[in-house]
Amino acid sequence: MDNLDKYRDRIDIIDKEIVDLFIERLKIAEEIAVYKQKNNLPIYHKGREEQVIKKVKENVNDKRMLEPIESLFKHIMELSKNFQIEKQCIDE
Repeated sequence: MDNLDKYRDRIDIIDKEIVDLFIERLKIAEEIAVYKQKNNLPIYHKGREEQVIKKVKENVNDKRMLEPIESLFKHIMELSKNFQIEKQCIDE
């Protein structure tokens, strides 16, 4: 097996971990949607999103990664927000 195959095998393992963690995150987002619905709270909270981005960026040591990490988390939060909206629409 050459180096490229080894790299790809490692990427495959990481991708599975990402999927597992994202599913866990969506399940928590679903619980948050239920809580927000019961308490008449809006799905979108700009301050929270900014807080998440700031906290995530504080954990990035390689500054070259800041932009892709920020972009990734904005997309993750957008997907989570849409998931919460769908959850509320289904339950109504």
